[in-house]
Amino acid sequence: MTIDLAQFKDAEAWEYGDACRQAYWSRFGTTTDAAFFGPTNGALSPWPGHAENFCPVFLPDSTIIATSGMSSPWGPDDWDEYGDTGEGLEYYLDSPRLAGAGMEEIRQSWELALIMSVVSHFAGQDYRPTFDFYDCLTLRTRPVEALEDWVDDEGLLCLLLGAASGVREDRIEMFGDPEAVRLIALTPIHPDEMEWARRNDDRGALGRVLTASPYRNQIRPDRPSLLPELEASVS
Repeated sequence: MTIDLAQFKDAEAWEYGDACRQAYWSRFGTTTDAAFFGPTNGALSPWPGHAENFCPVFLPDSTIIATSGMSSPWGPDDWDEYGDTGEGLEYYLDSPRLAGAGMEEIRQSWELALIMSVVSHFAGQDYRPTFDFYDCLTLRTRPVEALEDWVDDEGLLCLLLGAASGVREDRIEMFGDPEAVRLIALTPIHPDEMEWARRNDDRGALGRVLTASPYRNQIRPDRPSLLPELEASVS
């Protein structure tokens, strides 16, 4: 969906970006003007624009928690500079467990805590070129109780970042560029999948196998390891 720039000609560029993100997600679910603020929201935030917003998107069978602001202009001095998309990224996770959840349940959820923690590692680091080159990245982070069976030998939770949804385009158009903002999904992976991706130096293959599976890039604690499918993908 293309947002008419003309209606924002007297507004700051971050308002245009917010409208683009809202318009994108509203095509797939119910959005709200309410948002959860990140832990360093404000003047000291590494996010472009310093506004750390985590916004719920309510789908029929899941709830998405998405960042809104990583693709804002870099700072107040740039807010009137149309064309600045900050890091050119937004992060999200898709949790069927939170289908039908209210704002308070989401606020207290481990999913919200997880995405806030993970994004803190990437904010302000200009990772768009890295994602464009490698397609997907992996990360090990502190575990969550709901996924305690997924931890590796060092007690850390393994995540894949960047697997496509398979049901939506993973880009948000801004300033006439359909590739302006790339959406990066956070998906837990099993330790043997992480080891396969490391050994084969191919996180992108893991992302493609996930996307093609019935589980897609959602957070599904019941998902079995896809190691057989990974091995078959390169045989």
